[in-house]
Amino acid sequence: MQGSISVTLTKEDLVQLQLSYLFKKPYPYLLGFLYLISILDIVLAIAEKDLSSLNPFMVFIFIFVPLLAFFLIKAHKNNLKNRLVNEERQYTWSDEGVVLESDSLTVRMQWTDFTGLFATKSAIYLMVNGVTAHIFPRRCFTDEQWSEFGQTVRSRIKQKKKLRGVRNLLIYVFIFIVTVGIIQYFNVS
Repeated sequence: MQGSISVTLTKEDLVQLQLSYLFKKPYPYLLGFLYLISILDIVLAIAEKDLSSLNPFMVFIFIFVPLLAFFLIKAHKNNLKNRLVNEERQYTWSDEGVVLESDSLTVRMQWTDFTGLFATKSAIYLMVNGVTAHIFPRRCFTDEQWSEFGQTVRSRIKQKKKLRGVRNLLIYVFIFIVTVGIIQYFNVS
């Protein structure tokens, strides 16, 4: 159950990771739906020439969603400039874990160090934390290696459940409450 591959990531690999991970979560769909509703609410308020009828939550969503998209795109561009992302790396896996070697880094990771995994037709992603993953593109494997590696990681990596979603929800609720408070303060004046 040992193997080794050499990986050089492309821009498409990073985009695929980010989009695959993002669309596995429910919040992009919810935010998209709420954003469309917020646009409709704003258009109706403008058509009626009554801006005081705007729902503060819809104004918050109208501002928040483009800002979130902007920061996601900016983070993606910063990732593309990262030297560690762009260099060739050698992965070797065994019963103990995975060893990553590159020109600037050597890391030995136990299987228990990974917080989860998800796979697509074109890659296997081993999650290190909630936002970082090691990308194993299928093009770097032979068919036999791909099958063996997939079975190995599925049997070795246990999905860790964390309350990150609750923490993030509380942060978003706090941001919402502050935004609504500011809007209400200026509407009263």
